[in-house]
Amino acid sequence: MNILFIDESGSVPPPGKIHEKHFVLGGIVIPTGIWHNVKKDLDLIKSKHGVRGEIKWRYFSPSNVARGNSMNHLDWNAKNQVRDEVMGIITKYKSIRIISSYSVIAEAYEKEYVQDEHQLYWLCYKVLVERFQYYLQDKAEM
Repeated sequence: MNILFIDESGSVPPPGKIHEKHFVLGGIVIPTGIWHNVKKDLDLIKSKHGVRGEIKWRYFSPSNVARGNSMNHLDWNAKNQVRDEVMGIITKYKSIRIISSYSVIAEAYEKEYVQDEHQLYWLCYKVLVERFQYYLQDKAEM
């Protein structure tokens, strides 16, 4: 069995209020057989760097000093080290896969079947989940 974790690159803006050019849904596929090892590795990184709470991509930005940023106490070099170590987990386990769905927001809204931000989100979600299903099918055929 495999677990698919999905996260988005922000919120989809409604038509007429487009402030971002792209919307991305990213997923990471982790087989259940290695999930506990991956979690241990991630917990070790968080403990080593004193990170309490989630590690979000936006927290790596030097300008993100928002309340709730679990990495505010880290300087730029320490944040880069955390990023490298997290990426090291992904590359350490050969069975981990990354799947994503990418949309150019303005072009998506030109489609007749994408009327609002919810439909755009679900279109990206559908594509991502289809890719996950193809991955599982290919894996079953091996």
